[in-house]
Amino acid sequence: MRDVTRTLGVVLITAALGGVVALFISHRQGIYYALLTIAFCQVFWFVANKWHTGGEDGLLNIRRLSADFGLVSIPLLSNDALYFFCQAVFAVVAFSLWRLIHSPPGRIFGAITGFELPSENK
Repeated sequence: MRDVTRTLGVVLITAALGGVVALFISHRQGIYYALLTIAFCQVFWFVANKWHTGGEDGLLNIRRLSADFGLVSIPLLSNDALYFFCQAVFAVVAFSLWRLIHSPPGRIFGAITGFELPSENK
């Protein structure tokens, strides 16, 4: 429960910062919009890079948690375990998206975008 509260807090802080940035950027056009966007990105990069992590040595102060799915908990402390977990998640997501695209609702999505090939019957 504590991790969920922290995650929601981070999401709310990020949304508030995004709102503040939007107040500055939203009424600009053209090159001014692009320059302000780059400027704010650099400010946030500097804050994240120098204050939070201590430099360009990576994210050193972040504790790696285990993947807890209720019935199954997968420890991700080693780099190999994290790598294979990410690879498995990628494979599941890629297969799910492939199935969605090739299903009847996926053909409808393709027809909505105006691409004629997915809407044809096979």
